[in-house]
Amino acid sequence: MTEDACLYVGEMAFPFPFSILMGIIILGMGIAWLLNSKTHFFSTLLAFNDTILKLNWIFLLPYLLETGNSKVSAFIIAYCLFANLVVNMIIWRISFKNNSFDQSYQSYVGRYPKLHKFLKLSSYTVSLQLFRLTHSKLLGKKCFSADFGERQGDLKRVLGSSTIVSVVFCALPALAANIYNLFYALNGS
Repeated sequence: MTEDACLYVGEMAFPFPFSILMGIIILGMGIAWLLNSKTHFFSTLLAFNDTILKLNWIFLLPYLLETGNSKVSAFIIAYCLFANLVVNMIIWRISFKNNSFDQSYQSYVGRYPKLHKFLKLSSYTVSLQLFRLTHSKLLGKKCFSADFGERQGDLKRVLGSSTIVSVVFCALPALAANIYNLFYALNGS
């Protein structure tokens, strides 16, 4: 028997249960919606889901690079992360270059400047969908109840468009990476 026969490669170097975390968030969001029906369930769920997906890719990339038979998948995931960053920045700049929201939104920013900066920076870098939390009314908290006035329709259109663009330029290539891994990567046999 050789030394290679006893080599176990059944777990990742950084095993973090992103699927379990998303399940817990879904359960928590359901409870939050039951406790306060004003919570925008699907909008908030989309924000958390997209963010966890992008964090999963960030943690998955070094593992794929380390694994010798996953270079193609690593390249695709790296492309997805880069495309996500570029798409977020382009959409933010095109959509919000004139930051002339109505007075109610400006007062929201004045009341919660740290939360607004955090959500804006996270929306730029991780997921544009995180900006949905500003108006998600999560648990009925005022810090998640921004009013965009006349620009509310613009915001929904931008976030809806960014979802479609993200699916085309990020999610579909990531799906291709998964399909590649299922059919072409070595499976240990």
